[in-house]
Parts: sequence; C-alpha cells; structure tokens
Amino acid sequence: LARADAAWRHHWNADVGFMQALHADGTWVEPFDPTDDSDANDFAEADAWIYSWFVPQDVPELVDAFGGPAAFVERLDRFFDEGHYDPSNQPSFHVPFLYNHAGAPAKAQARVRDVLTTRYGDDPGGLPGNDDAGSTSAWYVLGALGLYPVAPGSPVYDLVAPLVDSATLHLDPRHYDGGTFVIKTVGQGPDHPFIQSVTLNGAPLERPWLTHEEIVAGGTLTVTLGPEASSWGASASHP
Repeated sequence: LARADAAWRHHWNADVGFMQALHADGTWVEPFDPTDDSDANDFAEADAWIYSWFVPQDVPELVDAFGGPAAFVERLDRFFDEGHYDPSNQPSFHVPFLYNHAGAPAKAQARVRDVLTTRYGDDPGGLPGNDDAGSTSAWYVLGALGLYPVAPGSPVYDLVAPLVDSATLHLDPRHYDGGTFVIKTVGQGPDHPFIQSVTLNGAPLERPWLTHEEIVAGGTLTVTLGPEASSWGASASHP
C-alpha cells in the first residue's frame, strides 16, 4: 500500500465484498449496510454499493479484488438490476463503462444506451438531478458520442455505441494539428445499441477504447451498430 493510488485497499473489506468505513484503530465500522445512503453513513452523498466501484485509477486491481472478470460482471449486473446506479451523482458516472474492463463491452453498450434514452429527456426536468456545474449534461454529450474517460487525466477513452448519426470534433489548432475527429455510425437506430465493428481511419479497431493521441491526430471513427450483442472488443485487454 505504499502507492497513493492503492490506498483504497484500506477500505476494501473482502469478507463482505464492499468498501467499508474504518475506525481510527483499524476496525470496521459496524453495523454495516451497503445500501445506507444517510448523511451519517461515512460516505459522501452515496452508499457503499456506489463507492465500491470508485477506483477509476486502477480498475484491473479492482476487478481482481472482486474475484476476477466473471465475478466483477456479475456484481455489476446486480448493481444495475437492483437499482443501485444513480445517474444524477458523480460517483456513479463511470460505472456503466466498467464492463469494458472485464471483457463484457456489449453490456457497457446496453447500459449506457439505456441511461441515455430513459434517464434523460427534452422536457424541463430532462436532466437526472442537478446539473452540478454541467456534469450531468457533459455525461450525456460524452455518452452520445460513445466516448468516456473513466479515469480523469488518463489519456484513454472507453468506447460504447454512439447515439448520434455523426459528430465532428474540431481540434484546437493552438494545441493539435489533427484538424477534426469525426465519429460516424452505420445502422443507427433506437433498437441498435450494440457495436458490430469499428474502424479507425479505415483500419479495423478491435478494442473498446481510444487513446487521446488517436483522437487529437484527427481522422474518422466509423462504428457499425446492430440489434444484437456481438463479441466485438470482448477479447481485448484493457489498459
């Protein structure tokens, strides 16, 4: 635990499979209820179900802590199916994309598309909660583009199915020489949330992420969508 980014392990209780609060003497705070979201639950504005995923800086280690990819995906399924996900609050924002890190990118695609189409709307209450300095609307834009930075500051963007037919990102010429980065979809439709194939500048891309360098170099990302889950990206090891 010498590394600062590994300090989360102090709060990982492997016996219960959740992050848990500690007393000053190192013993666990009891009683423990992972669904307790009260102001006095030792977590800020969320519960242990949510904060147990909050290790964006080292997802491979978190996957191992949960018992490996299969157990990680099973727990993610429970998280969403039992209603623990909160699209209105930042600690939950990255969680749908974590499927990409455990060999289940089709599930990331389905979860993000569901949030985009059922938790956001074009009425006065269209954002899921307080926009909080633009955070929920920014999540929508990134999700609709099919790009998301799970770990802020890391030069990697997770890929899911875009919600747009096409989008052009104009790169600031003061910093980048790429001109534009274009995202195009083929087969876009309300019942086509799953990626079938991806090309970057005409070359097949078999991994569910892009690097910052690939985006700022400019070019075209073409994403072919369909109604059924595919194996695209499932065998790629996430960085």
